Amino acid sequence: MAIYKDLEKQVEIFEEELKRMQSGILRDIDSYVNSTFKTKNGKYILDEGTDLTVDMTAKLQEVLAENGYYETVNEQLFDFNQEILANRLGEFPRIAPDFATEQLDALLRANFETLSGVSANTGNNLKRLLINSLVQNESVSQLAQKFSDELEKNLINHSATLMRTSRRMYYQEIENVIAESIEDEIIWVYAGAPLQENSHQECIWALTDKPHAPYFTQSEKDEFEAGTLPAGLDRSAVRYNCQHYFQITSLTRKEYEKK
Repeated sequence: MAIYKDLEKQVEIFEEELKRMQSGILRDIDSYVNSTFKTKNGKYILDEGTDLTVDMTAKLQEVLAENGYYETVNEQLFDFNQEILANRLGEFPRIAPDFATEQLDALLRANFETLSGVSANTGNNLKRLLINSLVQNESVSQLAQKFSDELEKNLINHSATLMRTSRRMYYQEIENVIAESIEDEIIWVYAGAPLQENSHQECIWALTDKPHAPYFTQSEKDEFEAGTLPAGLDRSAVRYNCQHYFQITSLTRKEYEKK
């Protein structure tokens, strides 16, 4: 089941949607700044009457809503992931369709909040850039370029990273809750995209160097997800941008030991 292909395809669609919004977001932010702060000869003016208490985070959240950011995040998280859930459940006909919707929906809501929270960090950075621009007497065009760079880095790219990570977490949670309904011992396979130059070191180990790779027992999976396996590797248990996750297999312990 090559879900990673669907994952990457959907993340690419999400990135394209964000890039399409970027010009509108930048236009609205620039318009707000230009209407709030004085300019002279193409540069911002800092004087005694300049109000530096502007809430750029609140303004950015307003602009993001107007340009469809939150709506797009919602569609990408909930609509597509529900389709993935239905398809995976079709492979386990004995499990009721509503077996863990509450648990999975809670994860989707948490992921939505995480993606929505990108605006707070980006808004703080926009305010820092704004104040520096005022203090340094930068031109309107200089600040506009810095705003554009900030939106590209911390809104577009960061959102794509969180979307990819959120999807992978959701796919893993589907497998985990299905596993709760299986009484027999489960052997897992660590599956996903082919290894690349920037693949996580733990993913390389799991797919190539681990004994019985790419298969895991339940205890090995637990240790891997806790970040204690493989030993001696300093890493985050979250695995941002990772395109791999554990899937349930039909292997028995004896078949696993022969791998």
